[in-house]
Amino acid sequence: MSHQRRNLLIFIAMQVLAVIIYPPSFFASSPQAAISPSALLLFIAVVLLAMNTKTFSLENGRDSLAFIQGINITVRLMMLFPNLYDAAGNLHLLLFVTQLLGIGLSWYAISILEKWRSAQLLFKKQKV
Repeated sequence: MSHQRRNLLIFIAMQVLAVIIYPPSFFASSPQAAISPSALLLFIAVVLLAMNTKTFSLENGRDSLAFIQGINITVRLMMLFPNLYDAAGNLHLLLFVTQLLGIGLSWYAISILEKWRSAQLLFKKQKV
């Protein structure tokens, strides 16, 4: 496996982890909360597929991936503070840690997207 392909697979895994990392208790208390990670995962898959089939331009695909991670950061911040404490006033430490980890991974994914050339997001080398 080439170095570039390995880096791309690690990057995609990081993007997926940034979107799906939530404590299980969060979904048990509110099944509707599973909609956001599922939708963002679907969007990531569609964008990567569209880029690799040349339906999206490389620049639009890269911008779309950064936008998806930005949405993930925003949604996590919106869900963090209302769900930080339970009805008894106990801190949900696992939720706090996973939200911060998800925000950090999304932020890091955006910074990588800004550094990489668009062609580095393709599964195959582009013919010139």
